[in-house]
Amino acid sequence: MQKALLDPNSDESKTIGVLLKRGRADLVLDRRQLSSELEILAAPGETPGHKILKLSSKGQVLYIVGDLFHNPLELEHLNWKSGEDPQANLTSKEKLIGSALEEDALILAAHAKLGKLIRSISGVKFQLV
Repeated sequence: MQKALLDPNSDESKTIGVLLKRGRADLVLDRRQLSSELEILAAPGETPGHKILKLSSKGQVLYIVGDLFHNPLELEHLNWKSGEDPQANLTSKEKLIGSALEEDALILAAHAKLGKLIRSISGVKFQLV
C-alpha cells in the first residue's frame, strides 16, 4: 500500500493519500494504542495491511477481527489457506487464537457471529455466545 500511495495515479493515492496529506487520517503500520481500552493490532495475511481491533473493558476483551477469519470453521482448520499471503495469515491467526484463549476473549468477525474460542479434545472450537 505504501508503494501505491507514492503513485499519484493510483486509487490509494487519490483516496487515502489525500486524507493523509490533509491530516485527516494516520497510517498505522503495526499497532497503535488509541486509548486505555482500544488498540489497533496488525494482522497481515488477508491483505498486507489488515488490522484487527482489541477492545478491553471491565476485565473483558473483544477482538473485532475483520476478515482474519471469514467463518468459524477456519478456526478448526488452520491449514485452510486464505488471503494474499497464506503464511502471514496463518501466523496472524495463531497469534490471535493464543491471545483470545489466554484472555477468554470474545471474537467478532466480519462474516460470523459473536463467539468465544474454547479448547476441545480435537483442538480449538468457536462457540457462539
